[in-house]
Amino acid sequence: MASMYKERRERKDFLKSEIDRQRKLIQEEDFKLMNENNTHYVENKLIELNKELNSLKLELEELRLTGDKFYTQHGDDNILIEIDEMSKLTFYHCTHSLELPEIPMDHCCNGSRIQINFDENNNPIYELHTLLSTKSIHQLFSVKTNFEIPTFKPTNFFERVRHNTWSLGISPLRRTTSDPSIFGERLSPPKSMYIEKQQNLSPRRDLNNSGNIANHSNNSNGASSLSSSPKKADTFNGTSSIGSSGIDGLDESGKILLTWNTKETSIYILKSMQESTELLELLGSHIDRSKKLTAKQSQQIKQFHQYRSTPYDHNNAEHETYLTELWTCLYPDLPFEKKSPLWKDFGFQSEDPTRDFRGMGLLGLLNLIYLVKNHRPWVDSVLKENRDYPFAVAGINITNLMFEILNVNDDALQQPWWSPFWNSTYMIMLCSMSRDTDFAFEELYFQAFKLLDHVWTQMNATYMMFPNVMKRMKQMLNEVSTLNANSFEEVKARFELVIFSSSLVN
Repeated sequence: MASMYKERRERKDFLKSEIDRQRKLIQEEDFKLMNENNTHYVENKLIELNKELNSLKLELEELRLTGDKFYTQHGDDNILIEIDEMSKLTFYHCTHSLELPEIPMDHCCNGSRIQINFDENNNPIYELHTLLSTKSIHQLFSVKTNFEIPTFKPTNFFERVRHNTWSLGISPLRRTTSDPSIFGERLSPPKSMYIEKQQNLSPRRDLNNSGNIANHSNNSNGASSLSSSPKKADTFNGTSSIGSSGIDGLDESGKILLTWNTKETSIYILKSMQESTELLELLGSHIDRSKKLTAKQSQQIKQFHQYRSTPYDHNNAEHETYLTELWTCLYPDLPFEKKSPLWKDFGFQSEDPTRDFRGMGLLGLLNLIYLVKNHRPWVDSVLKENRDYPFAVAGINITNLMFEILNVNDDALQQPWWSPFWNSTYMIMLCSMSRDTDFAFEELYFQAFKLLDHVWTQMNATYMMFPNVMKRMKQMLNEVSTLNANSFEEVKARFELVIFSSSLVN
């Protein structure tokens, strides 16, 4: 694992140098273009050089999105930050020992682990990683690096404001944070800003004691706080140790400030400014991808909202085509009938299915089409059981529930992409799924439908109990949302876990 990260980091360093070299070549050729007569040759060469530059930049971006790890210090604690290809940030408390450490029983199943490294004499060094928290890149509000940390406590409001304005603040996510109100208390910056004893920033050379695990709060909002541990081990940078001297001084070390969407902040100290810049660039790449996914999903949600607001129109040929498509999916061997008892067999309340689309408009129909076309075996298995709920009407109610849990309305859709609406738990889940599929909303709809069917059978419900089923289903959806799923597969796994857990309880 360590060699993989090392090779990846070396490759990124090589690509950066090649990109710089390529840019210089382009500048030289561009200068020639202004001073030489053979412009056609120079223009062709410029085109080729730019193609090579774009290829290098693309490879660098892909490497950054595959993830990396950074050994840092947070106060007196040694913290390992890992970013994976799914843009998930994992924070570990890190200690080292010359002997194999024991993992407490209460930490065995929470993601804690032991990694073996070797020193220059090929002696094993055991690295104990105790899981502190896991967060999605969507929870990150801003990132800054290489700012100044004051060595004294400002005594008045204006000094506090001045020291909340970072010298080299960079925010690839949303904006720089010079407003003191971004912190929890308007008149006081975060406590982690004031590091009064610089000598405590150097890692302590104690490999025979694994130290105490820091107290760390882990919640769905991404807020975290660390308390000091009495003994700390050596700190590593990437795949190599910082060395016996540790982090010699704040001026030579790199600093990174993470501000979460809860407006809480954390400062981490890295070996060098180059290291902190590398972490900033890597987070920036993940954030850029997150922004694109959010923008893509926001456009889809707006389109779905428009479909939802569009009533079914018998005189609209496109609407009639959609209804015909649903019939063809259900009964491919039978000619289309606009009114038929077979519609009731599928779970509509009458022989005219269009009456049931009044609540959700065209979107209710489109979701049913997607469900039957892409998950027909599951649909057939449910219909075969003759549940005591009308299947099609339940599907239309699921569509309504989706908009309810996502808080989609006319006002929310006018909010900019960085607003709390687009960073709600369910919207983050939807954006995470959209990395792997272009039908994130429809697939979340399918997972919710499966959950409804599970709750129905578990409660042995009747048609009159439908409101109670929906209430219980919302509770289970909230359980899913708190599990911090970070990809399409993780979302499906979380739904299965919640269903399995509820089966055990009952």
